[in-house]
Amino acid sequence: MHRLAGQKTQSARMAITALLIGLIMAPVALLNPRPAAAAGTYYVATTGSDSTGTGTASKPWKTIQKAADSVGPGATVLIEPGTYHDAVYISIAATSTTPVVFRGDGAGVVIEASGVDRDAVYIEASSYVAWQNIRVQDAPRAGLRVSVSNHVTIADNVFANNQRWGLFTDFSDDLLIEGNESFGATIEHGIYVSNSGDRPTIRGNVIHNNHANGLHMNGDESQGGDGVITSPLIEGNYIYDNGVGGGSGINMDGVQSATIRNNIITNAHASGISMYQIDGGICSRNNKIYNNTIVVAADGRWAINIPNAGCTGNKIISNILYSNQSYRGSINLAAGAETGFESDYNVLEGVFTRDDGDSILSLSQWRALGYDIHSKTATPAQLFVNSSSDFHLKAGSPAIDAGQTLTSVKHDFDGNVRPMGSSSDAGAYESAATAIKADCTLSPASGVVYSTLTVICKGFKADEYVTLTWDGSDIAKKRATGGGNATIAFDIPRGVTGRHLVKATGDLGTVVPSRGFRIAPSISSSPIGGDTGQTINVTLRGYAAGEVISIRFRTAPGSSRTVASGIVASSTGTASGTFKVPVGPAGTYSIEGVGNLGGFASAVFRRIIGTASEPSPSPTASPTITTVPPDAATATSLPPTSTDEPVKSTATATNQAIAPTMTVVPTEMVTATAPPIEATPVT
Repeated sequence: MHRLAGQKTQSARMAITALLIGLIMAPVALLNPRPAAAAGTYYVATTGSDSTGTGTASKPWKTIQKAADSVGPGATVLIEPGTYHDAVYISIAATSTTPVVFRGDGAGVVIEASGVDRDAVYIEASSYVAWQNIRVQDAPRAGLRVSVSNHVTIADNVFANNQRWGLFTDFSDDLLIEGNESFGATIEHGIYVSNSGDRPTIRGNVIHNNHANGLHMNGDESQGGDGVITSPLIEGNYIYDNGVGGGSGINMDGVQSATIRNNIITNAHASGISMYQIDGGICSRNNKIYNNTIVVAADGRWAINIPNAGCTGNKIISNILYSNQSYRGSINLAAGAETGFESDYNVLEGVFTRDDGDSILSLSQWRALGYDIHSKTATPAQLFVNSSSDFHLKAGSPAIDAGQTLTSVKHDFDGNVRPMGSSSDAGAYESAATAIKADCTLSPASGVVYSTLTVICKGFKADEYVTLTWDGSDIAKKRATGGGNATIAFDIPRGVTGRHLVKATGDLGTVVPSRGFRIAPSISSSPIGGDTGQTINVTLRGYAAGEVISIRFRTAPGSSRTVASGIVASSTGTASGTFKVPVGPAGTYSIEGVGNLGGFASAVFRRIIGTASEPSPSPTASPTITTVPPDAATATSLPPTSTDEPVKSTATATNQAIAPTMTVVPTEMVTATAPPIEATPVT
């Protein structure tokens, strides 16, 4: 539950040293500001070079550290798949309008940190910095540390087998820790928020198989500051198999005014949720524990543990609380902690204590103290679909409609509306018999810019406004139906080749994991046919930023000639060029855009001899397929039918429809897709 004294002394020295360094270096930084690259998109790849690379897609940097040293506010750093071995230090002061993002560009971005000295990634004295979609493993201390910072986002990462902590933060306010998986800390905790950091949001993480706590929050008064963590929001986390070395699923030392809701804590080998004071500036108080599912292992302790007299004002409402330990049970409430304490509408094991288990109270004795008057007793076998792996409520579960409907808990762990019955269900889930998990699908899963992407969503709340974001920026919005469904279409914006993230969020709290859409390159010409020697304008989209593109004129399978080269794509993957129609007979051919980074696109081109217009197809020709060039294949905009129609892109495709015999698009561009990056609870 707490660090050793020697470790504390070391941490204190570190904190003091960091503050002194900050004070000493601040004037130097002001006099010699670091030159930063302009806002835009930059690339890191294991095949790149820190000495000759420029951070473009065609000339990426080799290390993440080079990018961290080079970019400034407004930059996005895309880290290409591969294994990186160097530690990373980031110190960038950005703003809410010019954030800095470090993001793994697809699956397979790994920092293998067994060779670093301490922490694999260290973000210090930073603001509005985001770290996303990267696996960090085997660090000798923390996989990632955030220190003396604010508004830092740590999202959609995996922290695996880092020795002391998966993720550690200190003296940092307004953090967002969302959608991560953290497991295998061999010494301490999966996620540790420490040192007077206020208002963290810790949401949708999967935290498991860590030696001590799953999530630990400690104000650490001995390290400086007020020693209090105020107003954290902890929701929708799946926390299991932690605490063989002691600790809790969620541990709070010096925490006040927290909202802890819709979490699932199972197979906890110590306690489920603990509120206490050892090194915090106060005894944890005034915390709201709402609609959590807590099942303690046979070698564990109490589902709710409040062992200190000064931890007052805590509220335990609408939870499922059970301990498989032979003589411990639902709640340990120390004498003196009852001031302002509330506990009711729970489904629980009828075992309680006021003295850490030295004596046991039955439910009737507990009720005589004024607690859990409306609560029920039940066992996991009666409650859950599967009492060891699936904690949704089974049909007829005693937890259905057993909770209190709370205005601050509008949905469940899966994003389903509460209540679905006469009252909210106790625990993290609404009834499995009626619940529909909020989800969205993309149609298609890949395509070219300016074509139409349709997002089909279900499981939202009735009449909830659903907003779609594209790589974090709002792009379309629509109100869900009374049944919680919404179909939203928008034009794919201009962007580089590769995976882009579409995320749906409801204004009543429903959140759906991000889905990946892969932009494929496209090529179009104006005009779409021409005479020998005529100059043709070509537009290329969806290539990598900085990719160098050549245009080939294909006359037959296996036979082509390069008619233009050295065309460089912009930061948004767009380029234009010209070529002259080569000598040859009239007919239908194809033009191809071939990039040096693997981008490929093809479109039909009709060579015309001696006429200013396209000839009619021969009546004896084989049947043709009527389509349009890949860049405009689905770019027609649907007419608006209501004020809730999505925001449409103002850009439009420039080509007219023609009747080619075949549109050549590489198979891998049509079918390429990528799984969502959110961590999925393991059941």
